[in-house]
Amino acid sequence: MLLNISESLNRMINPKEIRKILSKRYLPHLATISVTLIISAFFIFLGTIEKERDYYEYRSYALSQLSTIKAKLEDTINSTTSLSYGVAAYVSTNPDLNNSDFEGLANKLIVHNKHIRNFGLAKNNVLTYIYPLKGNEEALGFKVLEHPEQRESALRAIKTKQTVVAGPINLVQGGIGFISRTPIYLKPSGKEKGGERYWGQVSVVIKMDTLFEEAGISNNKELNIAVRGKDGTGASGDIFFGDKSVFQSDPILLDVVLPEGSWKLAAIPKAGWESVSSVPLRLKILRTIISLTIGFLVFIYLKAQQRIMESEEKYKMFFQNERDAIVVHDESGEFFDINPAWERLYGYSRKESLKLRATDISAEPENTKAA
Repeated sequence: MLLNISESLNRMINPKEIRKILSKRYLPHLATISVTLIISAFFIFLGTIEKERDYYEYRSYALSQLSTIKAKLEDTINSTTSLSYGVAAYVSTNPDLNNSDFEGLANKLIVHNKHIRNFGLAKNNVLTYIYPLKGNEEALGFKVLEHPEQRESALRAIKTKQTVVAGPINLVQGGIGFISRTPIYLKPSGKEKGGERYWGQVSVVIKMDTLFEEAGISNNKELNIAVRGKDGTGASGDIFFGDKSVFQSDPILLDVVLPEGSWKLAAIPKAGWESVSSVPLRLKILRTIISLTIGFLVFIYLKAQQRIMESEEKYKMFFQNERDAIVVHDESGEFFDINPAWERLYGYSRKESLKLRATDISAEPENTKAA
């Protein structure tokens, strides 16, 4: 079996063909260029795999960060909504409350929540009560349904009987914020006919700057984040924070679920996806050096082989053309090679000569040279 394999290899690898190929003058240069290009191509392929790996690893990392932001936003909004529900429940059973009652209730709710700018009660859609009053005086008496920017969200809250987070809105009292609107319905008394009666709305103004800073949106050092879905309109809504190009750059996307509707979060790395999946310059330089070094070694090896072949050819020419008889034998005298002059001088054929030893030759012509 091994012999068959050896014979097959010998037939496939013809020494004469190999020598013919190696004798080409341009071979070292061609081989050097080919090897260098192949190794460079391998490193480029390896770099592509590394880029894809880094890209997906960072996407996973960015998704984790964005998920944390989403959770913080939803937690803050849900906690604010819970406060609104509490106020709405109180008013539904105490529709004739006075300003003192409202201030006492609002003070307890707002004191531990830095995101809330103010609480308000819009009886019959007119802002009748507001806390704290200081800094929000201009909003008192504001007619919600007459303001084009706030009308739609107020009507949606009435229609759906759900809390609607509107905004961001340019506030009447100054600044920008979100307004959580919770409709208040009074249950009919025993003498009243019909269903629930609409009383008005609880409005909670959430400060946009502190909300986004606390959640890690506006002050994020690694991600560019954009948010769309003004008034809870989700992916179809307007972009109200960040650059619109973020949504056009293969971003990580997550939905922030609101009590009614949603926002769409988008995030990409600060310097773009290329920055997190690029091969470091020092590694590129190292790979280039490796490619060139291997190519150079191939060049040196092939040039050395060519020099050896040239030496062998010169020796062969000298051996074959020398007029004196030359015989090559080992220490025991066994012949390995003879030149044509030996055959002429001694009368032995090459086949016969290679069966002889030095001791078999009893007399030699004076011009015979043993080596």
